[in-house]
Amino acid sequence: MEDEGTQDSVSSMPPPPVPPPLPSTPKQPPKMAQMPNPQAYQNQPNVGYGNPNLSQQIIIVPSNGMATAGLIFGIISMIISLISPFFLFSCCLLSVPMALLGALFSHLGYSQSRTNGVGGGAAIGGLVLNWMQILIGIVLLFLLILGIALPSSGGA
Repeated sequence: MEDEGTQDSVSSMPPPPVPPPLPSTPKQPPKMAQMPNPQAYQNQPNVGYGNPNLSQQIIIVPSNGMATAGLIFGIISMIISLISPFFLFSCCLLSVPMALLGALFSHLGYSQSRTNGVGGGAAIGGLVLNWMQILIGIVLLFLLILGIALPSSGGA
């Protein structure tokens, strides 16, 4: 009896859908432009993916660290010098030695830039900033010495 029940449920199911008919003529692939003659490229090197003749080239860009250091010292010492009036000119004790170091680095960087051609602008910028700072420090020192050496003209 069990066989009859399963057969009835199977026969009551609808038949599977019919697949669409296949086209009678196969579709043509899209036409491509005709490839050039491969023999025309016979003498050229094989360029492309997987070419063993090509190697990765590493390009090292020359730099001038001395010129860059001189410029950085010049910028920092000038900023410290500009804020020194707010600290009773005590910052000149830090900015003038930095300017001396910056001038040294800038001179060395400028001599390197003459030989390798890199960093000349940074070296000149560092020279200008550092020597301006050194000149300001010398003038302030001269004014300090002059102020101490001159007697005060007091009323008594």
